[in-house]
Amino acid sequence: MGAAIGTVVGVFFGLPGLLLGPFVGAAAGELSARRDMAAAGKAGIGATLGLVIGAAAKLALAFSMIAAFVAARFLW
Repeated sequence: MGAAIGTVVGVFFGLPGLLLGPFVGAAAGELSARRDMAAAGKAGIGATLGLVIGAAAKLALAFSMIAAFVAARFLW
């Protein structure tokens, strides 16, 4: 939940906010649940990696759909 809130707040701070927001939000959420700093750091890193990998997968799917459209339109 903290990563989602961090992402929404990070939108207002541009690209650095989008990259750091999930990390800070997840870490703050873990710290508010009375976890230690190591667990909060792991949660923050996991949230940030999930965001980056998800964005890369969406970008790859978008380019593959564009390539399929171009191939269907111009090659067949």
